[in-house]
Amino acid sequence: MDWAKERDVIKLIEDKQPKVDLRVPEGETHDGRLCTILMNDEDVSWKVRTEEISHAVSPVAQYPKVRDYVNQLARKMASEQGVVMEGRDITGVVLPEANLKIYMDADPIERAKRRHRELMSRGEDISLERVYQELMERDKRDMEKNLKKVPGVWVLDTTGMTIDQVADLIVKRVEEMK
Repeated sequence: MDWAKERDVIKLIEDKQPKVDLRVPEGETHDGRLCTILMNDEDVSWKVRTEEISHAVSPVAQYPKVRDYVNQLARKMASEQGVVMEGRDITGVVLPEANLKIYMDADPIERAKRRHRELMSRGEDISLERVYQELMERDKRDMEKNLKKVPGVWVLDTTGMTIDQVADLIVKRVEEMK
């Protein structure tokens, strides 16, 4: 698949009309997944997190028909169940009416280290320097798109925090909203 060819990507969506389903894993999983992602009933939970797909996401996400399709899927999922979604335009475009909107950020070096650990834990051989460079390139593209923090968003700087510390802060905020 040549992800750089917009018409090929659009044709794939139109021809295949992929059925996407997200499920919370039943019981305890030992592979680190937070959810199971099924595409046409095939578990693609880890395939979507590979370096190849990570490289394809940013350019493919620029295609308006792809964005519309993915945004419709996300809205449908959110209408059917409670969800936590991540993405650079979830709060402004996909779910602007969400009860809690969080803009999480961290120092770029720390973000690169986190991503590097994630990739290495899955057996991908990539240098920290390359991860950092790719992260900076993605940030630059996002700045050029003029992505903005929407009104009412909670800006949470996670620099120096563990995932448990971040989760505790978010849970506390949710409890305060009740």
